[in-house]
Amino acid sequence: MASFLSSLLLLLLFLFPLFADSLNQTSVLLSLKQSFSSSNSSTLQTWNPSKPLCSWAGVSCDENKTHILKLDISNSNISGPVPPSFSGLITKISTLVHLNISNNQFNGTLDWNFTSLVELQVFDAYNNNFFGSLPLGVTHLPKLRHLDLGGNYFSGSIPASYSEFRELSYLSLAGNSLGGFIPPQLGNVTSLKQLYLGYFNSFNGRIPTELGNLINLLHLDLSNCGLEGEIPRELGNLKNLDTLYLQTNQLIGTIPPELGNLSSLKILDLSNNALTGEIPREFSQLRELNFLYLFINRFHGEIPGFVAELPYLEGLKLSAKMRMVAHWPLS
Repeated sequence: MASFLSSLLLLLLFLFPLFADSLNQTSVLLSLKQSFSSSNSSTLQTWNPSKPLCSWAGVSCDENKTHILKLDISNSNISGPVPPSFSGLITKISTLVHLNISNNQFNGTLDWNFTSLVELQVFDAYNNNFFGSLPLGVTHLPKLRHLDLGGNYFSGSIPASYSEFRELSYLSLAGNSLGGFIPPQLGNVTSLKQLYLGYFNSFNGRIPTELGNLINLLHLDLSNCGLEGEIPRELGNLKNLDTLYLQTNQLIGTIPPELGNLSSLKILDLSNNALTGEIPREFSQLRELNFLYLFINRFHGEIPGFVAELPYLEGLKLSAKMRMVAHWPLS
């Protein structure tokens, strides 16, 4: 009997913290629900204490159903400012790996204290109405891999501290009201695979040559964001790049022949700039290219015959001043 009671006591001592954690997380989410202006949110309507926490919409737990790993309240018709209590509440869920609040109508600033979310890998706040400076607290998340702050109204400059991410593979700051210079230190985030900085931002100066250090980059979007100067030849170092969007800026000079080194490139859009010269002969090496857009520039000369020989080319728009060579195929 004594042995049985001892075993039972040990079991209870093991289970009690798990039960307490579950109650604590339930309390946190119910407090969040109460603080939101979300009467029409079908997601939050499922947050009912009479049902198991891990069955609530947008909530995903570990295998033992004791800790929340993912909180996804995207597209939940939640509006208004994020309550001051949000930061303190959400950081109590220290096991959180994935936090998605995108596609709502949140507003206010994002100056949260993220330091307790040491496991967080994904933070998605895309397409809300946040404003003010970009949050600095996200740089204290050691495991962050995906950060999307696009489609908001953030202003000011990109903090140089955004170069301190060590695991980040996806960064989107597109579609805000950012200005200043793109910090060259971003070239230190060599884990990046996708970088989106374009659309509605209005940066000063040139494309930093240091972006040529992002050798793992697959997708680079710097379109429509006020950039000036020449295209840096260092972008030719991005051998894994499959998409390069530089359209609708004030770029000048010739296309650097080093872009012909981008052997994985599928989409290249340099349209609507003030580029001059001709298509570099090195572009004959872009054998994977699907779309080439060079229109609304100041190019001249002949359209090289090798363009017609690119095996996967589907879309081609060139400058009106460029001449078709005699051996260009017509069918």
